[in-house]
Amino acid sequence: MSLFPLNTSEKFVLRAVHSHGAVTRQQIATALGVSKMQATNIVKSLTEKGLLTETPKNQGLRGQPARALSIHPKGMYTLGVNFTEQHVDTVLMNGVGTIEAKQTFAIEHADVNAIVAHVNAFIGATLSRKRIPAKRLVGVGVSVPGDFIDDRKIIVPTYFPQLTNVNLEAAFQQQLDYPVYIENDSNCAGWGEAMYGRGKALKHFIYINIGYGIGGGIIINQRLYRGAHGNAGIFGTPFPDRDAPRPSGSDLLATLQHQGIDISSFHQLEHLPVTETPAVQQWLQRAAAQLRHPLYVLARAFDPEAIIIGGRLPIAYYDALVAQIDDGSMFQNDWGPTPQPQLQSTSLGDLAGVVGSCSLCYTQLFD
Repeated sequence: MSLFPLNTSEKFVLRAVHSHGAVTRQQIATALGVSKMQATNIVKSLTEKGLLTETPKNQGLRGQPARALSIHPKGMYTLGVNFTEQHVDTVLMNGVGTIEAKQTFAIEHADVNAIVAHVNAFIGATLSRKRIPAKRLVGVGVSVPGDFIDDRKIIVPTYFPQLTNVNLEAAFQQQLDYPVYIENDSNCAGWGEAMYGRGKALKHFIYINIGYGIGGGIIINQRLYRGAHGNAGIFGTPFPDRDAPRPSGSDLLATLQHQGIDISSFHQLEHLPVTETPAVQQWLQRAAAQLRHPLYVLARAFDPEAIIIGGRLPIAYYDALVAQIDDGSMFQNDWGPTPQPQLQSTSLGDLAGVVGSCSLCYTQLFD
């Protein structure tokens, strides 16, 4: 039985179940505007394909509630390839957002063919070890830091000169037997937050990605807005001088090192208490002051339900940064009771990027 592609009704049902959790056949029929029998036929197709599962009956009980349907965790899998400043994380994620396998690959001197060969080997070994049929892998999402110059295929990379002027989509697709989707890393992180983080309950929000640099993603009507060339969400433009103090993760590391604290990676920040480290508090105060006006402008330009701040720092740092920014002064110049977006910190932390790259495949599967 062929699992993909799905027809329009099947896509609608899968997206509804993913977004809202367990739903009944009657709820599906109402949402689609079809009869319960038609909804039952759609559900039957998806359950036979192993993509949906339903709650079991309680044997011997009368008047039982309608059986709810949910995503089958083993019904479909996605693969994410997430480029960071020094390496590539390759991740396999199941249908409910659980990471099943992960491998990190150093690529300082590797060309794109070597990178794709590594990804291909990871796919083969992981599917075999976990006994996952190849037909259940929806596709491969690739997250790369940088700006696109050709329809999300060729990117000007931030860290990897060997990827310059390379058609990444073609390079990956030539060696892989699955659909390939390429996206900017900040857009991926925002999409990950939309699919499995705080943004899952929101229709419209802006994601601010504070990692080594500053970027972001724009979610409009539960869809990732990419812009004309795939470069929407470049929120670091108010801070063009990378050598000047700016609200970025690399600047935080430089600030700590300047004050004699031997921290050179984001992972080491886990062991540095936020509230008990004066250098961290100083950086948070400065970063909050720098971000407050740009966030105000974004809030007024897009009118989102929320602005979510995340990235590759520990979540405690984003919690503290949000508390510093949201001091009551952000909207103090507004006239009248204008609705204000909620300012929130990420719930996925440094997993947003890999979860987002895995979730790129769902943009095609569900739409």
